[in-house]
Amino acid sequence: LCVLSGPLGGFLLVLLGAYLPRVAICSWILSVYNLLPILPLDGGQALRILLKNNVTFHILQKFVLFVMSALAVYLCLFMNLGPLPMVIAISLWIRNRKIPCKETYWGVQ
Repeated sequence: LCVLSGPLGGFLLVLLGAYLPRVAICSWILSVYNLLPILPLDGGQALRILLKNNVTFHILQKFVLFVMSALAVYLCLFMNLGPLPMVIAISLWIRNRKIPCKETYWGVQ
């Protein structure tokens, strides 16, 4: 429930669409983006809790990243949207990698 409270709050802001249409559109887009089943996002954490099987979760996560990357290439090359979709796809691939932390005397670095 705690993981899904962020996107739920964003979807509740959509109810203000009659009064603040730009806020409603931005909160809807942000909530949908946050529900993607990729691990640093809330949707990825919720899916990992629901599946309880790490192998299935990682396969599904890589599949979603691959589809998003293919969509980004299509948007860049054929829809002439510039490099922004590729930058978003690359940043999701980078954020998805697990980088081990170094423990130092003063804590985690």
